[in-house]
Amino acid sequence: MTDVWSVDRPGENGLLWGDTLIRGSGGFTPAAGQKSIQGAFVSPLLADTHTHGRGGMAVLPDSEQLEQLLEGYLACGVGAVQLSTVTLNENDLRGTLNAARMVRAARTELLGLHLEGPFLSAVKHGAHDRDLLRFGTLEQVKLLVGDYLDVVTSITLDPRSVDEGVIGWLVSQGVTVALGHTEANYAEMVAAFEEGATVLTHAFNAMNQIAAREPGPVLAAIDCGAWIEVIADGHHVHPSLVRLLFDRAPARVVLVSDSMPAAGLGDGAARLGGIAVTVQDNVARTVGGALAGSTLTLSDSVSNVASWGVDSTLAINAATVNPHHAYGLNAPSLNPGAPANLLVWSTDMELTHILRDGRVSAL
Repeated sequence: MTDVWSVDRPGENGLLWGDTLIRGSGGFTPAAGQKSIQGAFVSPLLADTHTHGRGGMAVLPDSEQLEQLLEGYLACGVGAVQLSTVTLNENDLRGTLNAARMVRAARTELLGLHLEGPFLSAVKHGAHDRDLLRFGTLEQVKLLVGDYLDVVTSITLDPRSVDEGVIGWLVSQGVTVALGHTEANYAEMVAAFEEGATVLTHAFNAMNQIAAREPGPVLAAIDCGAWIEVIADGHHVHPSLVRLLFDRAPARVVLVSDSMPAAGLGDGAARLGGIAVTVQDNVARTVGGALAGSTLTLSDSVSNVASWGVDSTLAINAATVNPHHAYGLNAPSLNPGAPANLLVWSTDMELTHILRDGRVSAL
């Protein structure tokens, strides 16, 4: 027999209830034995559009591992994932693309693959293997992704590291272009956004900062109406700058984990692609001291942002609705008739329950 559940949301439209589907709001009295949950907020499942792995599993040429990764994200409340590669050699990249293609055909949770590299700045490379970076001619870009346009949903590139016309061609093929790992100035970033790029990759990280006479990439993204990724772990970006993003572009911030394979495993030695990484106090860094992704869960980023003074609804939207819209997708609905894939949040914005097809899991 199908479970019937209800969520009591004092101050937020009252009772929400259903079974495998959302059946309605209000006008329902839970019976004895039915699952009744107390919560301050209800949201769709999270959407992480920039993540390199977690739980010891990486985005590599292994379809079984990619399947296991998706299950790991679902256990954290993430129902839609755009997996991200680091800069890989060509064989590994093509193998990963083929594996992701197989998984995507069977799993709707996988939105596609985000290629972070290889067309990145050698100066702002962060945790990417500098020896694998290259300049992208239009011909090279076509050779790299042309056979995988069904699975490559996004690519992060440095506008200085590709030929004129590359951004326009990618956008014409349905690939979302994100800008990052770059020394480009404000004017160069504006030109790249005007050519068709629509996302800024992990704002403030691996790019020039705001200066008095050179506003830099972040303000270019704000002024051009781009979607703005931010890693809200308190290490990558200061909370006051996260608040600035929500103040200036409240409906265009996209919270991402940028998590790496060691996320969820605690401190110790790890790897990100071919780069050795050390995790200490839950912060991942390369031998040279560069931040190497995060150990963040996306639900924790929502909690962090809310604790830093951002409106709770804006914080939730930045990890649920906004990521879908940033990639031209319809966001999940909480309307009657929609699948009962939900998250329940406490008054202090901690994730307390996950509902998948109406099945309730308490955290």
